[in-house]
Amino acid sequence: MISLGLILSNMFSFSLFFLDIYSVYEMAPSLLHLIAVVCFQLQCFQISASH
Repeated sequence: MISLGLILSNMFSFSLFFLDIYSVYEMAPSLLHLIAVVCFQLQCFQISASH
């Protein structure tokens, strides 16, 4: 019974953690877009540098 309670509390804390991440993503889509653009440019730069 104690282990089941621990599992449930861990699942609850994990769900809160993921909800927190989700709210951050909802609040900052422009930041994610910026990160994606920077990563894409870095990838293109590495490809052009290797050739």
